[in-house]
Amino acid sequence: MIATTKRKWLGNGLAAMALIALLLASLALGPVTIPLSTIKNALLGRDSESTASIIIFFSRLPRMLTALLAGAGLAACSLLMQALFRNPLAGPSVLGITSGASFGAALLVLSGTFLGFHQIFKASIVAAAMTGAIGALALVFLVASRVREQYSILVFGIMLGFLVSAVVSILQYKAPPELLRQFVLWGMGSFADANYRDILLLTGIILPSIILCRRILPALFIFQMGSEDATALGVNLRKLQFSVILLAGLTAGGITSVCGPIAFIGMAAPHLAKWFVKSGNLSSTFTLTILIGACTAVCSDLASRLFDLPLNAITSALSAPVVLFILFSSLRK
Repeated sequence: MIATTKRKWLGNGLAAMALIALLLASLALGPVTIPLSTIKNALLGRDSESTASIIIFFSRLPRMLTALLAGAGLAACSLLMQALFRNPLAGPSVLGITSGASFGAALLVLSGTFLGFHQIFKASIVAAAMTGAIGALALVFLVASRVREQYSILVFGIMLGFLVSAVVSILQYKAPPELLRQFVLWGMGSFADANYRDILLLTGIILPSIILCRRILPALFIFQMGSEDATALGVNLRKLQFSVILLAGLTAGGITSVCGPIAFIGMAAPHLAKWFVKSGNLSSTFTLTILIGACTAVCSDLASRLFDLPLNAITSALSAPVVLFILFSSLRK
């Protein structure tokens, strides 16, 4: 127990320092390198008219904050879903929420085709994607209210994702090149187009979700011991199930609507936190999971900017090997 506590605090400290370093690097590095002293002056409000200040406040700071919030939110929700479904590959995307958001955005693109539009405003895409995510979440809730087995909800989410992906493919096929390109770029995932209005939206969704996630960790930890034991100890299993699905759905829907589908970040962070702390206790790994998720998102965004690559290509390259390594390590044990 003492060793676990030490590893927890060591991991939190190392991850926090890594996150601070990545945040500074995200503000400093890019096509134009900005010295740390200039960044300090810009953040303190000195020389606000300079080119460096404009680059920081209107380009790098918004995308950095968006990556920070998105990584933390996806990691927290994935930790809860992996515990709820007792599945190391569970995440917000397996519930069909991400696919629902993609369906909403694709439907908007097709509507633009019929109405003769050649460009769709980003705010419209965000609204359509959020509507699609909420619709998918409503379907998941409907199924969850009628079945008792956790795996049935998981299978429904996966099948819903396949079905929606098929419809999205048809909509893409029918869309004109101009709108299709806009949708494909959104589908690759990006923090680059985020503005302060998006950041306020994400903050209003993610911060309350993280606080509520932290509050249900004890009940979820008891649930991991077994459904019968959890019921005997006073855990309302139905309420716990709905709480996790609601938090994961709203958080993933909000992030996907603003940033597009982001792959692997949420799935990898809980595994890495558990591997470092050497504990399956959710309370011991929760903070570290959030920090790792934030670090992964900010690092992926920085690499995407420096090498001019799609964000999801970077997140998959960074996170997928981590998940495979940890899963194969657990199988050997």
